[in-house]
Amino acid sequence: MPDATVLTLDPLGVDALATMVGAERSVDLHHRSGGNPLLARALMLGDDEPLPITLGEAVERRLRGLDDEQVGTLRTAAILGSGVDLDLLPR
Repeated sequence: MPDATVLTLDPLGVDALATMVGAERSVDLHHRSGGNPLLARALMLGDDEPLPITLGEAVERRLRGLDDEQVGTLRTAAILGSGVDLDLLPR
């Protein structure tokens, strides 16, 4: 991708995560994510639920409420990878 901009994200510290999820959850989130900003964001679902154990659990929570066809479409898109044209997916 010649016109792409590459962003290098440094690991987030416990203090940075505390501003996002509160001090009581930040140490656990840091431990689970290693400070990886994208993984930390994926693990942060809501203030009412405990942090998921794994990224897979976080994804499963996001899929709740979708019907079988929607989940199947998302699974297929995930298998196809970044080459899938998102405009072709049903909405």
